[in-house]
Amino acid sequence: MNTYHLSNRNLVLCEGKQWNGLPLQEKYSPFILSYLESMLSIFKNAIIMMQRVCVIRFDLHLPDSYIDNSSVISRFTASLKAQLEANYQQRLRTNPKAHHSKLGYIWTREYGINNKPHYHLVILLNADAYGTLGTIPLLDTINPQQFNGDNMACRIMKAWASALQVNIIDAYRLVHFPEKCNYRIGIFQGVLDIAGFENMFHRVSYLAKANTKEFGNHQRNFGTSQLMIERN
Repeated sequence: MNTYHLSNRNLVLCEGKQWNGLPLQEKYSPFILSYLESMLSIFKNAIIMMQRVCVIRFDLHLPDSYIDNSSVISRFTASLKAQLEANYQQRLRTNPKAHHSKLGYIWTREYGINNKPHYHLVILLNADAYGTLGTIPLLDTINPQQFNGDNMACRIMKAWASALQVNIIDAYRLVHFPEKCNYRIGIFQGVLDIAGFENMFHRVSYLAKANTKEFGNHQRNFGTSQLMIERN
């Protein structure tokens, strides 16, 4: 028998440490079924499109005075896409065979201390183009007038600064990268790395948990990119 979310009867919940053969973080149960389904779909499509996928999990926080609206995520992803395209064009100048990467993403809004919203995100990239998060720069090494960081951690911080219209120092303090936030999933040497996929899905299942999400406030709590399978 299905269990439904008390605040939104359209959402079916699932409980336990496993769903569809994939491990979940049971301590955060129950999970929203449609969120898990959307997440699995985008991971499958990303592997079909890219074969090897770099997955990065991070958190985005808001300034104290900021009036929240999920359009901030649209601005964030638009900025990150623009940076990826600019980087690709730059790499093409020296390497005509440089790998391109679309941007896949999953986001969820949650409410923490003092009922303040924050966002959890997962981005998906072509691992042949971008294989790692890169080194997170130290705060005291950043020049807010000329920040030229060129790895994925820096691009994420610059995209959040752009979305919030704040300087890079402020954005730096509002972006959090948890430990072991970088995964590589997909097909390696012709074989799908099932164990790696399961390890990654267990970690990101957190985004589908029902707790700490609010409904009935006319705000979206979850979204994904339209990363679809390309067909010839």
